[in-house]
Amino acid sequence: ADRMMKTESLAWAGTFWDIFGPLCLGACVATYDVTRHGMHRLAGWVRETGVTVMSGMTMIIRLARDYPEERYPGVRLLQLGGDTIYRSDVEACQRVYCNAVVAVGLGMSEAGRVAEMFIPPGTRLDNDVAPVGFDVPGLRLLLLTDDGSEAPAGEPGEIAVRSAVLAQ
Repeated sequence: ADRMMKTESLAWAGTFWDIFGPLCLGACVATYDVTRHGMHRLAGWVRETGVTVMSGMTMIIRLARDYPEERYPGVRLLQLGGDTIYRSDVEACQRVYCNAVVAVGLGMSEAGRVAEMFIPPGTRLDNDVAPVGFDVPGLRLLLLTDDGSEAPAGEPGEIAVRSAVLAQ
């Protein structure tokens, strides 16, 4: 019964996850061209279309901040990521997407989301920056040195993702 909002360009690398993920799970993908139709029509479109899942941090937060009088009780999940998410971003989203869980994630085009934190409606954050969360089940995040060994705490390194479903 879910309807996933898609506003990013089809040329964006994450489009694969935003289109085929929901379709493989039986959800609908609803597309909106912000360049053509504008932000001022997006609020009504979200309600008319029955969107239940929104992905695309900039658009979600911008809609919450630019139109604070709006409410979207039908939205159940917001997927935020790609940049630092601040407490004020989460609070703005909680005001307008009043029933939605805010999922703050860290990911990359090659591996999808690798860490995620779910913030239920009404949850208050203690810090100014929302936590990215924990490893997604089935993935392991590592910080490696140049020789491929794990970097000691506090030392620089390269982020590596290990999973049975990633290619070499």
